[in-house]
Amino acid sequence: ILPFKFLALKSNLIITDTHTHLYSEEFDQDRNEMIQRSIDAGVTRFFIPAIDSSCTEAMYDLEKNYPDHVFLMMGLHPTYVKDNYLEELEHVENELAKRKFYAIGEIGIDLYWDKTHLPQQQIAFRTQIQWAKKYKLPIVIHCREAFDEIFEILEEEKSPELFGIFHCFSGTYEQALRAISYNMKLGIGGVNSFAKHILFVIFNVTLFIMECSKC
Repeated sequence: ILPFKFLALKSNLIITDTHTHLYSEEFDQDRNEMIQRSIDAGVTRFFIPAIDSSCTEAMYDLEKNYPDHVFLMMGLHPTYVKDNYLEELEHVENELAKRKFYAIGEIGIDLYWDKTHLPQQQIAFRTQIQWAKKYKLPIVIHCREAFDEIFEILEEEKSPELFGIFHCFSGTYEQALRAISYNMKLGIGGVNSFAKHILFVIFNVTLFIMECSKC
């Protein structure tokens, strides 16, 4: 953490955690202490992705407690796309209409854990992309073993209004170039950066963001 503080103090940089689920129950015992340590170390902005409707109240509580530091997203995470996905999408749509958010995410397709809901994941991804264009918001993409399926929808929905981040990017150099062609930046997490093909991506593209989260 100390290097972040040094960078912030010496260069007037705003150090941002672009993707953190601070409302997760894993942080229930020391959430406030952890956030304060981060702020003291120079990490002063936290962008909070949604998972599903069950996390909304906790997200709003975070924002209330840290109004100068917490910036909320709204969306339906692909691994939480289940039989009730239409109800969950309705919740997302209603929240987007009520108030300001800073991105729609995290959204996408995940075929690692569950392939049975692929059609529903595709509908949810496409629908939320369309809302992002409507509200002129960036999207934060979760992609696991689903680059072809993700790219198919991005190709159909591409427009100047579509932009965002490929969170925790794990693809090849060719997939990186294609993602960038859709106005996406690449989120490179610490775990993935050890892979040789990701190191090649880092050294050969410029539109990437270093991430800490792997969720």
